[in-house]
Amino acid sequence: MKKMKKFLAMLLAAVMVMGMSVTALATEEGEEAPDANSSPAAASTQTNVVNGYPSEDDHTTVTITGLEGLQDGTVVTLYKIAEALYAGNGFDRYEFAEGTGVTVENAQAGLTATQITAIVNGLKAAPATVTPYKTYTTAGGTTQGTINTAEKTYTCDVEAGVYIAIVTGAKNAIYNPILLTATYDAEGKLAGGTIDAGSKYLFGSTAVAKSMTPDIDKTVTGGEADKMKNGSEEEDVITASLGTRLTYTLTPTMPEYPVNSVNKALFISDSMSKGLTFLPDTLKVTVNGTEYKADAAGWLKKADTDSQDASIGKIKITPATENSGAKFVINLKYEKLRTGNEDGSVYTPVVTYDAVINENAVYKNDNEASLVYSTDPSTTPEWDENTVTPPTGEGYDHQEDTETVYTYELAFHKIGVDTDADKLKDAVFGIYSDAECTELVDVVKTNAEGYAVSSQVGKGDYYIKEIQAPAGYSLNDRVYKVTAQWSTSETTFIVTDVKRVYTANVSEAISSVQVGWLSAENVFYGMDITDTTGLNAAYIKSETMTTDTNKGTVENEGKGTVTEIVEIGEDGTEKPVTDIPNTKLASLPSTGGIGTTIFTIGGCAVMIIAAALFFATRRKAEK
Repeated sequence: MKKMKKFLAMLLAAVMVMGMSVTALATEEGEEAPDANSSPAAASTQTNVVNGYPSEDDHTTVTITGLEGLQDGTVVTLYKIAEALYAGNGFDRYEFAEGTGVTVENAQAGLTATQITAIVNGLKAAPATVTPYKTYTTAGGTTQGTINTAEKTYTCDVEAGVYIAIVTGAKNAIYNPILLTATYDAEGKLAGGTIDAGSKYLFGSTAVAKSMTPDIDKTVTGGEADKMKNGSEEEDVITASLGTRLTYTLTPTMPEYPVNSVNKALFISDSMSKGLTFLPDTLKVTVNGTEYKADAAGWLKKADTDSQDASIGKIKITPATENSGAKFVINLKYEKLRTGNEDGSVYTPVVTYDAVINENAVYKNDNEASLVYSTDPSTTPEWDENTVTPPTGEGYDHQEDTETVYTYELAFHKIGVDTDADKLKDAVFGIYSDAECTELVDVVKTNAEGYAVSSQVGKGDYYIKEIQAPAGYSLNDRVYKVTAQWSTSETTFIVTDVKRVYTANVSEAISSVQVGWLSAENVFYGMDITDTTGLNAAYIKSETMTTDTNKGTVENEGKGTVTEIVEIGEDGTEKPVTDIPNTKLASLPSTGGIGTTIFTIGGCAVMIIAAALFFATRRKAEK
C-alpha cells in the first residue's frame, strides 16, 4: 500500500507539471496555442539535494516572460497556494490551501482562468477565504524576486509548490492572475518553469489572455480630406466649414476579464471643443449589430420597453457652456457585453455620434476620447453601475485618442485711396461657397490694419464680395475668388469675431438671402447639407462683429491661409490681385434745373448793380 501511495504521488507530480505549468490551450478550433513552458528555462533546476532525494530544502526558479509596460512602481506579488508535503525519504503530495476549492481531480485537469480568479478573489477578500501558506510580496518597496525591465521578465527563487502571481502597476497593460508551479519530475528533481504572459487560459470554449493592452481609437467622417505639412512630412487631416455635420466613431480594444473577476470597471468618455455642437439624439452604442440608445434616465437600452437590468450601461451628458464644449461619460456593464456570445468572450462596443461645426470653431478643433479600465480585476472595486464618474488612482488606467478637425483661415487685405491706400477698416464682406454669392458661409469685417479673417471654412474655393462699405467709400461690387489650402506663408492680421443669430422667420431677418438650414433645436447647418428633412431655411437675424484685442497681431503658424486672391471680371475673366481696392464717394451733384441757375446769376448781378448805383448817388450828394 505504501509503494502504491508513492507511485500515485509521483504520477500526480508529473501530471501537475503537464496540466498546470502548461496553461496555454487551444485558442481556436484546430489551432494549437503556444506552449507556455517551451523555454529551455523550464528544465529541471534543482539547486539543493539532500541525501539524493526530494526534501523541503529544495529550491528552483520560476520565470514569467513577455511582461509589457514594466516601469517604476510595477509590482509582482507571488502567492503560494499549495505546498509540497514530504514523507520518509521523498515527496509525498501537494496540499492546496484551505478555501481554494482545488482537488486532486481538477488539478489533474488543469486550472481554468475562472478557477484561478476565484482563488485570487479569496486571497484578497476581507476577511480572506483562502489562507496561503506563504506570500512573496513587496518588501521595502521592492518586489520579492527580480524584475528585468529590459528583458521584460520576472524571476523568483521558490520552494516546491503551486503559486499565483499578481502583476500590478504596469503601464497601459492589464494582467490576469498567472499560475506558476515548481514540481518534481519523474527523476525526483525539482523543476521550475517559464510562463509567457502573452499566453492564454481556457475559459469556457474560448481562451482568456493573461495579459492585454486596452486602447481606444477615434475616427471622424463628413469633412473634406486634405494633407498638411508637419515639418518635412505630410499628414492626412480632415477639414470642415461652418455648418458641416460630422460623425465620430469610438472603438475600444477591450480588456479580457474572467467572469468571476470582482473589478471590471470600463468607462468610455468624450470631450468636445466649443466649435462643435453635439447632437445627443444621434449617440448610440452598437454591440454585435444591436443598437443601444439612452432613455430619459440615461440607461443604454435597445428599446424603451427594456428594463434597467437589460441595459448595457449608463450615460451622463454634460451640455456645452460658454467656456467649454459638451461631454459625455458611459459606464459599461462588462458582463452584459458577453450576452449572446456562445464562447463567453466579450463583444466590442462601438460608440457613434454626430456633431456640427459652429461659429465658435477655431483653426484646430480637438476632440478627446478616453477609455478608463481596471488594471487589477481581483481588487474590490470603487465603482458601481450607477456611477458615471470614472474611477482614478491605483488599480485603474486610461488610454486616450484625439481627433482634430481643421477649419482653415481665409485672410485678405482691403485698401482705400490717399491716406488709406495701404489699409481700410470697417469694410464688411460676405464669404460664399458659390460663384453667384448666394450661399453665405461667413461675414467678416476689416480691422484697423485693413485685414479680414474667417476661420470657419474648410478646404476648397470660396468667393468674397463686399456687402457694406466704410463711411465715405463706395461699395466694391466685384467678386473675388480665394482658395483655402495648406500653406506655410505668413500673414499678419488681427482676428475679428462675428457673433451671429439665425432665424427661420424671414420677416425677422436683416436679409432675405438664405444662408443655411435651421433645426428645431436651433442648430445651424450649411447650405451643402444633403438631408434637409425637418429643417427650415435659415436667415441672419442679427450679427455683432468685434475685434479680439487680446489676441493682438497673430502670425500664421502654417495654417491654411489664402495665398492668392483672384478678381473675377464681369465677363468671367480672372485676374490675380494682392489687395481688394475701394474708391471714395464722388462729389454730390448739384440740385435744381438750369432755370434756377440763370435766375440766381441774374439776381446776383442786379444786387451788385444796385449796390454800385447806391454808392455812386451817395458820393454825388456829398459833393
